[in-house]
Amino acid sequence: AESRLAEARAAREESVRLLGAAAERRRLLADRVDSVTLQLADGIDTTTEQAGLEHARNIEHWTLRVADVAHHRLGELVERRERSRAMATASAGEVNALRTRKAAVDREQESARSRMGRLEIAVAEVGVREESVAERLRRDADSTKEAALAATVPPEQRPGAEPRVEELTRALARMGPVNRLAAEEYRELDQRYRRLTDQMADIEQARSEIRKAIDALDAEMHELFRKTFDDTARHYRSCFSVLFPGGSGELILSGSTDPLEAGVEIRAQPFGKKVGKLALLSGGERSLAALAFLFAVFKARPGPFHILDEVDAALDEANLGRFLRLVEDFSACSQLVLITHQQATVRVADTLYGVTMAPGGSSRALVRDMKRIPAGTVTAA
Repeated sequence: AESRLAEARAAREESVRLLGAAAERRRLLADRVDSVTLQLADGIDTTTEQAGLEHARNIEHWTLRVADVAHHRLGELVERRERSRAMATASAGEVNALRTRKAAVDREQESARSRMGRLEIAVAEVGVREESVAERLRRDADSTKEAALAATVPPEQRPGAEPRVEELTRALARMGPVNRLAAEEYRELDQRYRRLTDQMADIEQARSEIRKAIDALDAEMHELFRKTFDDTARHYRSCFSVLFPGGSGELILSGSTDPLEAGVEIRAQPFGKKVGKLALLSGGERSLAALAFLFAVFKARPGPFHILDEVDAALDEANLGRFLRLVEDFSACSQLVLITHQQATVRVADTLYGVTMAPGGSSRALVRDMKRIPAGTVTAA
């Protein structure tokens, strides 16, 4: 029982360690998202700072879906660990109490056995003396054993018998009362001990299941993150080639061989330049690289719709045209809501929502189907 309790405690400590490792991995994943968000924030101009923050939150939403799964599974494991810990604590207390009671019963039973042994020896001696007297009487009087027992042995023929009887009587008095329920109590304690042993087996099984669940969670986290990262990296390359014709961009895991502990490095190399890091690009180039990364995340895990707040404010005419090609391509799989002051962006929209000032100084909302409006008649305020 002690060895099993020790194994259970070790299993509980191992479960706590593994759960802590899973929580630490989730924290590292959140830190990585914050790092990417800060990196994106550096790439967005001051006029688009609010939009960049909103996009970073969108990135965090998609990237943390993996962490949310881990958090949910981690909560279940923590709850199971607490139940196992409570069960182990209660079982340990009961085992200690039973061990104490069992030791007392064992001592009492051993004392009873010793007394019974002495009594059996005394009874055997009396039986031998009885047989000896009966045999002698049969030889002398040719009588049955019953007659020999009924006969009275003269005091002179029983030397030392009375002192022996008195000695046995005193021995019985010294023994005191015998607990006749000791055997029954021992059986009850033994049954309870067996039940606690079964509970210890259940705890060990729960420990094994927790370790399997943690291993499965770890494998699932690796698989989800790797698949999401590969999809995002693939779409980043394609989006980058649209925004930077002839250029190349890629996402790389760095700092660790474990994907959940590695950092994410964004590389961008416009055509004709030998730079690879965002810090070496101009402000406009960093804005385009950030937009390429945002659309890569959108394409990897597209949602029903996405909101972009004046992300085209700092783009010149050439870069704006490339950005709008990316928008038109993405609109085939998801809806986009763009807040803009650029006329070119307004012209590619399907529906226009705006606010204008009516006579009298009041505001009035407008909704226009851009497909029905002739080209060249729409201007942005």
